[in-house]
Amino acid sequence: FLPLQGPGYIVEAARLTAGSPVRWTLVGDGPEKPKCLALAKGLDNIVFKDHIAYKDLPSAIAGYDVVLGVFGDTEKAARVMPNKFFQALACGQAVVTMRSRAYPAAVAESEAVKFVDPGNPRQLADAVLQWCYDRSSLASATAQARRLFECEFGSEVISSQVAGTLNEALFR
Repeated sequence: FLPLQGPGYIVEAARLTAGSPVRWTLVGDGPEKPKCLALAKGLDNIVFKDHIAYKDLPSAIAGYDVVLGVFGDTEKAARVMPNKFFQALACGQAVVTMRSRAYPAAVAESEAVKFVDPGNPRQLADAVLQWCYDRSSLASATAQARRLFECEFGSEVISSQVAGTLNEALFR
């Protein structure tokens, strides 16, 4: 519930999908949670849960069809790939997140991720609804998610990148 994450936009997307089969779950705590609770008043398609222990994240993530990234319209939001993005892909889950220059080209080209403009609850709602109503597309996205993680962010890839950076720094 930080500005970076754009939780108010998520609540507004939930409002836009009221009456559909989509159910939204927001997890955690933070300075924007009270505002989001107030914004969600009267919505029956959104649930707020407390923090989930790190060791319990894989099973929690597996319980959802789609994982949300960040949607804030801050400069920082435009520069980062949040942990929940990596965690979702590692668990083989499809992700909706905001467009950002932080993501490598392979991510932008993957069916495992849907990108929306920052601060745009209508696009967020539409992306989630699309996967809700097109289950074969969602199945394809989830099938690609873990492969995308391994190819772009797996331990071998990261180890190689770190080693390359260290070699560059040491042998200039």
